[in-house]
This record gives sequence, C-alpha cells and structure tokens, in this order.
Amino acid sequence: MSTIYESDPTVVRAVERRVPEDQRVSVGVVDAAAAAGLDPANRARPLASFVDPDALEDLVGSGDDRAGSTTVEFHLWGHPVRVAGRTVRVGADPARPSP
Repeated sequence: MSTIYESDPTVVRAVERRVPEDQRVSVGVVDAAAAAGLDPANRARPLASFVDPDALEDLVGSGDDRAGSTTVEFHLWGHPVRVAGRTVRVGADPARPSP
C-alpha cells in the first residue's frame, strides 16, 4: 500500500470531535478538518482520494466498533487524522508522534 501526501503548509490546530450517530464518519472527518483550519472546499483532492469513505464507515462507524477498538490513521491534505470509533482527531497530537 502506498501513501500519498499532499503538501500543505497550513498550520492547523488539533481538533477532536465525536461524530453524531446520525452522521457518516467521513463527514465527521471533513467537518473536523474544517474546524482545524483546513478548508475542504479549497482542496484539489477530496477525502475519497486519501481513504475510502465506505471502508472507513465499515471499520469504525458501525455499531460493532462504537467503543473505538479499531483505529484508522492517515494523512489528509498533509495533516494527520486519527479515527477511533466515532471519535475523529485532526492535527498533531502532542502525546503521539505524527506518522
């Protein structure tokens, strides 16, 4: 599996959010990215070019993993994203090195 990074000099603040039960996790990722200071509307590549939204939903958004036992990490527009259950974190986590 190859990793594709999109360089982005934007300095973002770390944002952690719980995705509501009636919202897809992928939508929660985009919302958290926007709250962190990344404007999804100004990006050349959509979320789906970094991670499959349906696979993300199947892995962490289903009723089987609401407790967060499965974690998915990837870079979105050059910034780390961590999804554990229905909790999304965008931006650097001082307690964890960036992948």
